[in-house]
Amino acid sequence: WRIRRPPKATLFPYTTLFRSIFNDIIKRNEKAVFILLNIDNFKDLNDFYGFDVGDGILYKVANRLKLFVTEFFPKETKIFRLGGDDFGILVNTQSKTIAFNSLVLNFLNKISETNFNTKGFKIRITISAASLKKSLIYKLPTLLWNF
Repeated sequence: WRIRRPPKATLFPYTTLFRSIFNDIIKRNEKAVFILLNIDNFKDLNDFYGFDVGDGILYKVANRLKLFVTEFFPKETKIFRLGGDDFGILVNTQSKTIAFNSLVLNFLNKISETNFNTKGFKIRITISAASLKKSLIYKLPTLLWNF
């Protein structure tokens, strides 16, 4: 067994900070949307190509996600790496109404059309997404941490 360092995709805060920010939103009774993103079949990709390639994919997806959120979402939006190949976007919707579904679908389509060049391999991936709005967001801790 080899001990692995955390991948570079730790560009984003991990779960502890997510819980803190999430709890603040609930305490202040703010409107929010949570979007969960998961790289499809990532375990198979990691098993076939190796951890270095998998880490490269995570890093590239994280960078694309950061650019996407910076361009299209309110500046208060937070991005988190929830672990493994799971990323979350937490959007405070107090100030703006945004067409989240079409924005996220656009991002998913762009990712699926991209060849990621990592360690000499050209790899195409897909990402699945789910969103929770309004009252359902209060169930998020149960969904994430008891899964």
